[in-house]
Amino acid sequence: MSNLGGGKQGSRPGAGFANTTFCADDAMKRKILRKSFGKSSFTRSDQQVIRSFAGPFRASTNQGDFLNRVGQSCGGSHQSNSNSISHKDCGTTTLGISTTEVPLYYGNRVYVSDSSLYTRFKNLDSTLKTYNDLSFGGDAHNGSYSFLRKVR
Repeated sequence: MSNLGGGKQGSRPGAGFANTTFCADDAMKRKILRKSFGKSSFTRSDQQVIRSFAGPFRASTNQGDFLNRVGQSCGGSHQSNSNSISHKDCGTTTLGISTTEVPLYYGNRVYVSDSSLYTRFKNLDSTLKTYNDLSFGGDAHNGSYSFLRKVR
């Protein structure tokens, strides 16, 4: 778990301003962040961290294989005989990581996402950076309020 914002894991501070609300949209963003973001690296048994070859955008939106494995299959059915299951590449390791640790990707690898999906990713990424923020958008030492007093 990350320690972004310095607060308790998964907590949200009380509203510091009267016009701020926590709505269903914010709750949905936090659920998406918990389920899909933060999976851009994997720690092997020897404590070596392997970063995703797909990049943070494609890894968080599940648009490519984590280790860029192409043409491998493990556990899928044969095209000619649907009763038989293929275990052809189940024992294959890539960078010391087996298919049981990081499953193979099944999907359209050549899908080109549009700009709205990338905009949504950047919005969620900025929300992730303040996920546990104790200061609720300001700083923890009243510095932003002091600056506003000098301006007025």
